[in-house]
Amino acid sequence: MTPTRALLLALPTLLLAGGLAAQEDARGGSLVVTNARVAGHEGAVTIVVAGGKVRAVGRDARAPRGAPRLDAGGALVVPGRIDAWAGVSGADPLGRGVDGFDPHDRHALEDALSNGVTTVFLSPRGNGAGVLGAGSVVKLRPGAALKDVVVAEEAAVVTGVGELDAGPLARINAWGDLRRAFDAARRYRDAQADYDEALKKWAAEVGADAAPVDSRGGVAPVGSPSRAPTVAEPDPPRPRRRGPPRPEPAPTPPSAPQAQGAEPKKGERPRRPNPDRVAALLGRVLEGELPLRVRAQRAEDIVAALELAREQGVQHVIIEGGLEAHRVADLLAAREAKVVLGDPLPPGDRRARPPELAADLAGALQRRGVPFALGTGDLAASRFVELAAALAASRGLDRAAAEEAITARAADLLGLGDRLGRVAPGYDADLVILGRAPLATAPAAEVVIVDGHVAWRRAP
Repeated sequence: MTPTRALLLALPTLLLAGGLAAQEDARGGSLVVTNARVAGHEGAVTIVVAGGKVRAVGRDARAPRGAPRLDAGGALVVPGRIDAWAGVSGADPLGRGVDGFDPHDRHALEDALSNGVTTVFLSPRGNGAGVLGAGSVVKLRPGAALKDVVVAEEAAVVTGVGELDAGPLARINAWGDLRRAFDAARRYRDAQADYDEALKKWAAEVGADAAPVDSRGGVAPVGSPSRAPTVAEPDPPRPRRRGPPRPEPAPTPPSAPQAQGAEPKKGERPRRPNPDRVAALLGRVLEGELPLRVRAQRAEDIVAALELAREQGVQHVIIEGGLEAHRVADLLAAREAKVVLGDPLPPGDRRARPPELAADLAGALQRRGVPFALGTGDLAASRFVELAAALAASRGLDRAAAEEAITARAADLLGLGDRLGRVAPGYDADLVILGRAPLATAPAAEVVIVDGHVAWRRAP
């Protein structure tokens, strides 16, 4: 019997004897994994987890007294796999990718976990063109509350120019729409800044407390902009009056001078701009708070995306898809853009020009110095992300780079490189105990740990 199979047979006893599930909940994901092999360490080591974080890794790591233990049986322990592009439906420009995520779909979650996937970037599909919404990052942990698995509700703004079968005119129109959306975002940001300044001035004049609505559509105290979006409470409904109702005053046009920064009358509270969710999201891109992800497959669309980013002064650009990214790899490297590769060939109209594919696409990007990660393009297909890495390695990509494309590099691309993708102190305890070599074409995960909790284990 192999050490790993012995681990699996002993695991139910360990769970009962150590009260692992109950203790994990009480300790917030505390666990000690012994007799583990970890890349970069010689021999068997101990991994100490507390509060959902890796606290120590080494042969002499001290385990807290009373912490539940799990013997890895000498198996290799690797970071949880990350799907850097998992498309979801049900989100729109007024929502986020997490809005299309069902945390109670245990079958789908366990399907991904069984292949070592612990984290996904939920990318809104929308209609494929325009501003598609805000992408979200979530952990996969069956039975956990949604609030406990959301890493970032808004991790990037996702845009697109249509599918592969979109004609040239449709794509030109899509780029025009995106430019106009950025122009509207700039006007909205300027109007919001004028409103905030006018509100501060009004508050000083009348001695009132001002709470300006920031550029994201949320409420923030004066002089202390909020980092998290909140929704302004609507005015309470007026009580019904007896007798004939009074005539309603004529509505004020949305483009009133005050909303455009004009000085209000003395003593009159300034009027805030009408909330615009899309403009607020793009405003965060312009400020460098969120990266811009552009779903573009063809070389000409990738070039157009980079040109749009240059025109608008966007600092962080991620190409989502990039089937023909090898054709413009030098430009991508020069612009310091990143690429997340997904489904090699999405369905499209056979009449459209077929994309020029490269068998060694990931390897070509690596050789040109283009940062990249791997995804699947669909949350339902997240279980195949390690297979995608194995295929990339079989076609010329360095195996270490292929491993990092679904762990450390993927975390860096998501802006979470200091938290995910590594088995090291200070990182989230997302661990996979392998029963076979990494990047194998068959399922390799035996036990999957998410935030220090055993989220899945293979049946003995």
